[in-house]
Amino acid sequence: MSDVVESDSVDGLDPGQSHCDSDSDDVASVISISDASVASDWELRSSKKPWVPLNNRVATSAPLLYLLRECLLNHRWREANQVIESLCLEPQEMEEVIWKCGAEIIYNHAKASPGIVDLFFGKMETVTSHHRAQKSLEKAFYFLSKGDIEEAYRAIKLKRYTKSFVSDEEGVAQDEWVYITKLYCGMIEYVLWAEDKDEMMDVEKEIDAASDSGTEETLPSTHARTAVSYLDDITDKPGIWDIFVTKHVEILEYYGRTADAKHILEKYAETNAENPNAHKYLYQFLKRNNPEPSKLISILKDILSLIPSDELAIDLCTIVHTCGASETLTLPYLFDMLDYACWQTAVKPWQLLADVIVNIYRNAATNEVTALGDCWRIRNNWWPQYHFRVDQIDTCDCSDLLKSKAVIAALLIDIENPFVMSVKNHLQDKAFNKMLKNVCKLKRNNSCTTSPRKKKRT
Repeated sequence: MSDVVESDSVDGLDPGQSHCDSDSDDVASVISISDASVASDWELRSSKKPWVPLNNRVATSAPLLYLLRECLLNHRWREANQVIESLCLEPQEMEEVIWKCGAEIIYNHAKASPGIVDLFFGKMETVTSHHRAQKSLEKAFYFLSKGDIEEAYRAIKLKRYTKSFVSDEEGVAQDEWVYITKLYCGMIEYVLWAEDKDEMMDVEKEIDAASDSGTEETLPSTHARTAVSYLDDITDKPGIWDIFVTKHVEILEYYGRTADAKHILEKYAETNAENPNAHKYLYQFLKRNNPEPSKLISILKDILSLIPSDELAIDLCTIVHTCGASETLTLPYLFDMLDYACWQTAVKPWQLLADVIVNIYRNAATNEVTALGDCWRIRNNWWPQYHFRVDQIDTCDCSDLLKSKAVIAALLIDIENPFVMSVKNHLQDKAFNKMLKNVCKLKRNNSCTTSPRKKKRT
């Protein structure tokens, strides 16, 4: 639109004509696209071809679509509007392009009023009766992008969420869009609830807490009840509904319905087993509500099986340590986590892995040493060049990280390997050197070894 495009002259227009000469004319032109007479006897310019008259509907849709793409990508909103006008000469099979691109032009017109937007989407119904649910959502999204929640709600709340809202030609696919529109009604009710709740909390700080405000139903609770009614069957439909599930649970949890919230999250995780967020939401909820360590550990395992590099591996180590379970449980998850480059310089996971390996050799349990060997065997030919590089020592400004890596390298490879020796020379820490020798004695005293081969230092 004109206020988005710079005010320089447009190629093909009069040299003195500006993009910003009439905002209202541009919007009115978009609205008039259902009238074919508006689009007659005008010219369009292609980036590769001269201007071509489009009389008698001789133009094909392919060149127009190409030109429309160029105009949209370059934010030439007025010319994009003209292309849409031409497409409306023969809207068959172009309906979706017409209303979606027309909506994009409206989106980028800062001075478009609610009345103009209503008129535009009303005209879209004359172009095509299909995609009604998407159109109502697009209209709501426009108002939401402008911060006008009331107009957004009006755009979708007045629709009837029944099969009569959808034409027979659209079928099941549009039924899904009707359902999504219903969910967004619940989302807007959630926003209204959150705003009113925050306002009431501010007011309650200024008035006597002993007032009888709890004797009548408050506006926030009304919005909450309406939001829950829209979102209540969300777990019955297959799909990724993360944003809606979290808001639904937030309302239920706020009003003390923790059992209902837990049921929703458990069902969502069950029906979306491959969605890591579903498991994370359940984990975070249980963590807030007196969790059982065994349940948390089980959920964390599910999450880490989907995202091995997730930082929740550290939570798993903490919970296992707190509940007194075997630390070897965390061993494969720590190794998997540190396989990823994003954790190469993170101190905490390296310290945890060093502690776990030291404890394994201190306990001298055959099954634990075997588990350690299994984890190391698949990494012994690439971890030394990946994590234990001598050229990284001088650039590392964290002594704790170097110490943890040196302990791990000494136990998994050899205390005299180049990385460990370089760390000792770099730190010049006598206490650390002594600790390192004592740790390696644990390995020598153990009959099992995790290192597949040892190289004697020459």
